[in-house]
Amino acid sequence: MLFTEYLPFVKGNSIICSITYWYHLVLSWQGKRQALFLLSAYFLPESPIMENKQKHRILIVDDRQDNIKVLGALLAQEEYLIHAAQNGVQASEVIKHITPDLILLDIMMPEMDGYELCRRLKNDSMTSDIPVIFISAKSEIEDEKRGLELGAADYITKPFSHAIVKARVKTQLALYEQNRRLVELNRLKDRFLAMAAHDLRNPLTIIKSFSELLLGSEGNAELNPKHKDYISTINNASSGLISLLNNLLDITTIESGKFHMDFKKGDIEPFIRERIEINRLNANKKNIVINEELFNVPDLFFDRDRINQVLDNLLSNAIKFSPKGSTVHVFLYNKGRKVFVNVRDEGPGISEENQPKLFGEFQKVGTKTTGGEKSTGLGLSIVKKIIEMHKGEINVVSTPGAGAEFIFSLPLS
Repeated sequence: MLFTEYLPFVKGNSIICSITYWYHLVLSWQGKRQALFLLSAYFLPESPIMENKQKHRILIVDDRQDNIKVLGALLAQEEYLIHAAQNGVQASEVIKHITPDLILLDIMMPEMDGYELCRRLKNDSMTSDIPVIFISAKSEIEDEKRGLELGAADYITKPFSHAIVKARVKTQLALYEQNRRLVELNRLKDRFLAMAAHDLRNPLTIIKSFSELLLGSEGNAELNPKHKDYISTINNASSGLISLLNNLLDITTIESGKFHMDFKKGDIEPFIRERIEINRLNANKKNIVINEELFNVPDLFFDRDRINQVLDNLLSNAIKFSPKGSTVHVFLYNKGRKVFVNVRDEGPGISEENQPKLFGEFQKVGTKTTGGEKSTGLGLSIVKKIIEMHKGEINVVSTPGAGAEFIFSLPLS
């Protein structure tokens, strides 16, 4: 569709002018977004994030002073900053004051051996990413296996080759540095997506609101069918983009660990009934009946807004993929120490092969909506994360041609 096709009509309608203004603003922002990605790809390799010129700190933990001296002298040749401790307890104190980039760790030491220190380091979010290389006289396969299972990056047996130690240290430091760069780039990506989503959501909301006003106003009678189609397309596209932006914001918030949950004890049934009534409006457009069987269940702790989000996603998906004139079934019941909510449709169903992909990000399994509705491929991944943050579970049961049933459970305690 060419912009010039409806330009004469635009000039005579102030609301359409507003839509056009915001529409081109969004398009211009898209251009800026592409430019930002190109600039970031060009400049980031030369940025401080990508080029760390600081000397790496290595902590050597061994109960024998002669081993520390040999390793220290060897690694000092590479201009590493060397720190030392003679057992796990001393090493723990050193790590409180400095954060090493790598730890060379003996196993047999007094007070706290190397295995225990490694276990504690890997269980602490502040130190879990620090690579650990065991250097030990324990040369049995089971000894090495145990060390690697505890999270060590490598295992070197004594007596060791100087060249091998230097090479493996260099390799692990390079991997550690790359991982830090990726974490930082991922953080920048999340910030960028959040900024983009916030900046785009306001103009898109205006586009959507104005287009809805035109479609529902008395002036609608003055629009010819072609203009109505244009405005309807703008409305549908802006609605889809707003949904995508909201999902992107949720994903970036979840990944950053800032996804706030407000758990309160209460009855979940009224919330399910409310979401059914809200989604019934879209169901009516396709002559779909929503049938509910909601049994009394004990009160439980849940986040109202997030569970509403889960219910809206499951109900809207059931409506999207159900044929006209069909029925969507909603069940609420408790079994043991769990409360279950089932949402079942009469749509085309999902193949067994595609079912594991459903809860991944940006996953679309090829099943088409029955009314041309849009899908971002993010909704179910967000649903799964919300349910897991409630210590619950979500699953799907489906046979191609016989609909799909999504079942999530929440613990009572």
